[in-house]
Amino acid sequence: MQSLENFRFNLRRLIDEREDLSQRIIAARVGTSQVHIHRILKGTVSPTLAMCDKIADAVGVPLADLVVHPEKFPVEVS
Repeated sequence: MQSLENFRFNLRRLIDEREDLSQRIIAARVGTSQVHIHRILKGTVSPTLAMCDKIADAVGVPLADLVVHPEKFPVEVS
């Protein structure tokens, strides 16, 4: 499923490039554990659409942007 792979890649990229984001911060904003976010990023857990939407809200990026091909993903480092 390409969209889910794109979601994981783009989310990892955001975490790497933005100093204000970490797995722990995203987990706290979403209301889950850091371990769950880690498993989503590693691909051992497939998030629901609702969870993907919560994560997108937590990082301040539209969900549609997180599922696009990484070359088209607009990263703004703040």
